[in-house]
Amino acid sequence: MNRFFVLMTYLALIANSPNLFADQKIRVAVTIPPIENFVSSIGGDLVEVVHLVPAGQDLHTFAPKPSKMREMLDVNVYFKLGGIAAEEIWLDRLVNLNPSMKVMTISRGIERIEMEAHHHHDEEGH
Repeated sequence: MNRFFVLMTYLALIANSPNLFADQKIRVAVTIPPIENFVSSIGGDLVEVVHLVPAGQDLHTFAPKPSKMREMLDVNVYFKLGGIAAEEIWLDRLVNLNPSMKVMTISRGIERIEMEAHHHHDEEGH
């Protein structure tokens, strides 16, 4: 959890240092749209954020199209969720295509809460 806040603090500091990257925006990629909202709010005008998995798409079965992979070629930083097998598969391909891209795991240090699977049974009445 602490690393997530460190990461967000880092983005906030960058956002408050306009001379640091005056000529260009930092291209940030995220896995899903809700994370895009966090990064955009913190980075403001200094970042350009793109998300890999479209809204409504199942993260576990998503496979990026070649056009989306090309869009990731000039990304400076990728914020991954972590702990998702499908994400690791295509993230390896992204890193091979863009070896200068930094990858940050935003879930590092955050304790996961295990949830029971919801099963539909005829006898439950719903």
